[in-house]
Amino acid sequence: MLEQLFGKYRTIVIAVAMFILLDASVLVLNFYIASQLAQDATNVNLAGRQRMLSQRMTKSLFDYRQRLASGLDADEALDEMEQATSLFDQTLTAFELGGAVTNASGELILLAPLSPAGQTAVKAGKITWQPLLQQFRQFFAAASADRDQLSWRLEQALRRDNNQLLAQMNDLTVLLEDEARRSSEQLRLIQLAAIALAVINFLLILFHFIRRLQQADDKAEQACRETREILDNVREGLLLLNSDMTVGEQYSASVKEILGPREYAGLSFQTLLQGLLADQDSRTACEYIKLLANAAVREALVVSLNPLVDAEVSVRDSHGNCVIKHLTFHFRRSLSKGVLNHVLVTVQDISELVRLGDEVKRSGSRAGQQLNAFREVVKSNQPQLPEFLASTEDGLVAVNDSLREPVRAETQYQGKLLHCQRIIVQLEQAATDMQLGVFAAELYQFKEQLGLLQQRHDLAATDLLPVLVTLKHLFVRLEDLSEICDLLNRSAASSNWMNDAGDSKWHQLVSQLAASQHKQVRLDLTGYQAHWLNAQVRPLLEECLQQLLRNAVSHGIERPQERLLLGKPAMGSIQVYMSEDAGGIRLAVRDDGRGINLQQVRQRALNQGEHKRQEIDNLSQQQLLNLVLEADYSVEYGSTDDDQAEARGLALVRSQVEQLRGQLRIASRRGEYCELSLLLPASCSTVSVIESA
Repeated sequence: MLEQLFGKYRTIVIAVAMFILLDASVLVLNFYIASQLAQDATNVNLAGRQRMLSQRMTKSLFDYRQRLASGLDADEALDEMEQATSLFDQTLTAFELGGAVTNASGELILLAPLSPAGQTAVKAGKITWQPLLQQFRQFFAAASADRDQLSWRLEQALRRDNNQLLAQMNDLTVLLEDEARRSSEQLRLIQLAAIALAVINFLLILFHFIRRLQQADDKAEQACRETREILDNVREGLLLLNSDMTVGEQYSASVKEILGPREYAGLSFQTLLQGLLADQDSRTACEYIKLLANAAVREALVVSLNPLVDAEVSVRDSHGNCVIKHLTFHFRRSLSKGVLNHVLVTVQDISELVRLGDEVKRSGSRAGQQLNAFREVVKSNQPQLPEFLASTEDGLVAVNDSLREPVRAETQYQGKLLHCQRIIVQLEQAATDMQLGVFAAELYQFKEQLGLLQQRHDLAATDLLPVLVTLKHLFVRLEDLSEICDLLNRSAASSNWMNDAGDSKWHQLVSQLAASQHKQVRLDLTGYQAHWLNAQVRPLLEECLQQLLRNAVSHGIERPQERLLLGKPAMGSIQVYMSEDAGGIRLAVRDDGRGINLQQVRQRALNQGEHKRQEIDNLSQQQLLNLVLEADYSVEYGSTDDDQAEARGLALVRSQVEQLRGQLRIASRRGEYCELSLLLPASCSTVSVIESA
């Protein structure tokens, strides 16, 4: 601290210290001289009173003699003469030696001895006064009969010495007035010097501040130029949001190129997004911005929930034309002592990457389409697939019959097209539910084709020919799907990857666990595709599956009596199924048991002390569920040794899945279900071979 004080701010500290010292010195001198002036004024007043007292003593003596001669009472004149004599002698002694004396108000004040020059004047006065004082004392001490003679002698002495005593008191008064004047002049000189020094010191401080301010301005201007140069040349759009989520004054030039030519300083970031995104996406983004502004929520969680990683936006260019772009937004919060200061927003235009990706998708040949169809059938290899294919064929046949049925009036075409469109909408929804994305997209295009025809009012039979061509293509695609489904069924029947012995192993495990806990559980393995698993990772994943089944039986499924009270069947259900997800595979275990009590999760998190109450209260339902997967939380999940072993096993599953670069996710609804899913990369799946072919 001292090094900083006498380093960077050394000059200003010294200047301020000198200013304070100077002011303190002036104040002390002012106090001293003011006290001295007050003393001098008192001395001058008392010296003036001495002149008056010398006259008063003479006057009182004359009054005394005159009253006696007239036969009147002279006690009052005697008292006045005695009081004046005593006060004169007391004051003269205090001038010489210092001491207490009564002032004009009757108050007792303390006098200091006078200066040497004053002492000389006082001593001269005392030489004249002492003889008179002796005669006064004899007069006051004498009896009334003797006072007449003594008063005559005292009168003669006063006539002889009073003028000299008065002149000496005048000299003393003049001397004291001169000393008071010199003290006053000295004070003015000191004050003038102090003011001059204060002005000089102020000018030094002002000069120093102006120089430092100029240096700071130069540095700030240099930093501003460098910042502006960076912002003008960086390719990404950089925005700095304030704590109230408004755009700051500084942002990169690329922002206007990416988001459109307008002024963004001071603009609310939510308003900015609302002008770019669709309504639903805008609402989602606004909710995310509120979460982003909440400093109590951890940044890692905020980043993981970012809905603007790939956002399709509508931007107007410099000519006012609407341009569709794909942008990615990244956020970095700046916190100070837990308080949000700023948020750095990085915006990148990924439209070219998206366009290239779309071109790659569109460049697939017929063989590529069939390969995609094969992959989707593998992905949706469910018992409902044959039923879906049969119902889809019936629907397409119904559309074909309706389109080929002759009409008598032109207005009947609208009803025909509306009927066909409704059938196709149902088939599209069913294909989406079966995860047949390519086939669902073709059905959607066919539905749009029917919609365009509905907008026309001059339809003829020839206008339906392109529709019939598209319908024929859909029949061919449906036939391809049926052949692929048959091929997979035959392959699965002959494969030893998924046989009765494998199913029996899992059924036996669940039955033993259920019996030991007095529960009734049914295991459904119809969606479990063991042959999708890579042979190298299959043993590890089967260990994970075993632990998930144990967890479902032990912690998920209720006892029969409890289930009946809840209106559920006495026998619980556990379903194991697999599907393709984001280029990899998804292995899920779902039970219809009690689900997860979020209130207990919140309370346990508080008991551990790793999370603040405000932070926990701000967590969403999914964020609370994710706490269950944390290893330190799971160790305390159970109450018995077996339960804790199960909890540690769940943490082990998460660790093993993360080693495979996968993820463990959880979904639950209280009293209805709990689902644990393993999201595995393509390297764990044999389906990845098909994708890379």
